[in-house]
Amino acid sequence: MVGVAFVVWFLPLVTKIKIGGSEIELGQRIHRLEDAKDTSQQQIRDLELREASLMGTIEELKRSEAVFEVFTSASTEADDLNNDGDLGLNPEQHSVLKALSDPRYTLRTVTGVFKSARAAQEGAMRSKDRTNEVLQELLDFGLARTAKGKSNTVVWGLTPSGRAQVQPD
Repeated sequence: MVGVAFVVWFLPLVTKIKIGGSEIELGQRIHRLEDAKDTSQQQIRDLELREASLMGTIEELKRSEAVFEVFTSASTEADDLNNDGDLGLNPEQHSVLKALSDPRYTLRTVTGVFKSARAAQEGAMRSKDRTNEVLQELLDFGLARTAKGKSNTVVWGLTPSGRAQVQPD
């Protein structure tokens, strides 16, 4: 019993055991196993980081897809009603429609629309609040659409009828 206890107590310090003609190097095997364990743990951490990154990318794609779906599946009933010509829009409404039709943007924030409409020569906007009011009017006419953008902000775009008002056939 004392011998077994003595061996167990000294086992961490023993690197080689020689029994008869064979010799076992314990220390090297332990070090190799520890290195393999460390490498495996690092690989697991790397995989977990990649998985988290991919999950974030997937969530981002789902949000983008949802915004696109909301934008493209918006009701076109108003489009059918307003597709037959000029609605007698005022200069402010025309400048906002023109800002929304900028080919560089699919969807725009109120701030972006305000800056573009303010810079337009016809019907320059006085404030962001007024721009928001005009956007609501265009939404009521069925010329504009809304969707949720990044950070749950409201973004605006044109309906086919709105595009027809800006670009005559």
